[in-house]
Amino acid sequence: MRAGHAFRCALVAWTLTTAVAVASVPVLPAAARTRAAMTPTALVHGFLNQAAALSAQSAWAVGRIGTLESATLIARWSGSAWKVVPSPTGARQGWLNGVAVTSARNAWAVGFSGNATVRPMILRWNGSAWRRVKTPNGGGGARLGGVAATSATNAWAVGATDDGHTFIVHWNGSKWQRVPSPGSGTGAFLSGVAATSAGNAWAVGATGGNKILIVRWNGTAWKRVPTPGLPTGGNLERVTATSATSAWAVGYTASIQPLILRWNGITWRRVPAPRITGQLYGITALPGGGAWATGLTGREGSAAAPTPHAWAPGPYADAAPAKPTPLILRWNGRTWKRVASPEPPAGGALIGLTSTSASNAWAVGGAGSNLFGSTVTALVLHWNGHAWKPQKVTR
Repeated sequence: MRAGHAFRCALVAWTLTTAVAVASVPVLPAAARTRAAMTPTALVHGFLNQAAALSAQSAWAVGRIGTLESATLIARWSGSAWKVVPSPTGARQGWLNGVAVTSARNAWAVGFSGNATVRPMILRWNGSAWRRVKTPNGGGGARLGGVAATSATNAWAVGATDDGHTFIVHWNGSKWQRVPSPGSGTGAFLSGVAATSAGNAWAVGATGGNKILIVRWNGTAWKRVPTPGLPTGGNLERVTATSATSAWAVGYTASIQPLILRWNGITWRRVPAPRITGQLYGITALPGGGAWATGLTGREGSAAAPTPHAWAPGPYADAAPAKPTPLILRWNGRTWKRVASPEPPAGGALIGLTSTSASNAWAVGGAGSNLFGSTVTALVLHWNGHAWKPQKVTR
């Protein structure tokens, strides 16, 4: 992968701006601080990038173990415990960024595999095992950052090609096919996708010039959607939608502030977020109007300057950054507020997010001071309607 490639999916964008971010973290009011120490409960080494829930008794989370010679990581919630499940043998040297589920016998996980030559990777759950599915390779190579599905015959996966173009593939019930997608130029990418029907889907990311990119599927084609009045720099990482007239997208600005956008059926508008240094990577919304967003913020300290990594998607720091802190925001129908959450002793980040009701949501990521190191452990928090609680992940 070329050094200039800026495909920021899941966590890796953290290192892009750590050096400037951690130096200006404001002191939060006492009521907003999240300093409650968390007893380590994650027993599995690795990092979880995304989660998808079918019900309060069934959910999936996917990610990776390691960085250079990584392996795919898949965990399942059975209603009583999170446990790692086997990945296909061909998913070694792999990295999973997105997951979607429509039934007990139909789920998708996407990412990429390979080392010198990187290829998009799609896995499917058939009710008993995960199997790798044939995927268009994007020509010279591509990576997938997100996946969304509305049925067993309709799913979308998005990402970027190695030559700097956005990459979108569609599942029609029998095979994955590449479809034309807006957005090109060195570094253009799509990192998140959401769909509510066969005729309505959204994908978000950034152009090669580090400008916000939002595209929409209208049932016939993907079209770029204007974003007037929005920041000229920054990135969008994830998007969620509950209907054709309601959607949210999150990311961060060029000045490393949380960025939250809302679709009202006519236009995308920026919604005020807490004024803190941080980045948002996860978003989930419920038809009733509630929503959650997750990500990370930093603490005072110093960090190594980011350097491009030859295999991982996006920039990579050779040294651990200053201690990252998980960030959770909640939409109460009027404003976004930071809420208290357990804090791993060595730091951590929350990247993936999913929910099924006002009393059931999952946030996933990693715990550790070096989120790319071999000692990072899978982090899962559960919202029970009253508080966020850490959950064990075991083999």
